[in-house]
Amino acid sequence: MADDEFKELIKELEKEDFSSFSAAESDELLEEYEPLLTEKQYKTIEKIFKNK
Repeated sequence: MADDEFKELIKELEKEDFSSFSAAESDELLEEYEPLLTEKQYKTIEKIFKNK
């Protein structure tokens, strides 16, 4: 994913409340994004999902 697209995605994800998501739901979302991301981008999104 291009850096500018990734920055927009992060902005959108940070607005969301993932606290009500189960671990399985978070893992599902991560699996959907994984093929589109670099390893560094993936780790960033993983932190967002796990910390909210």
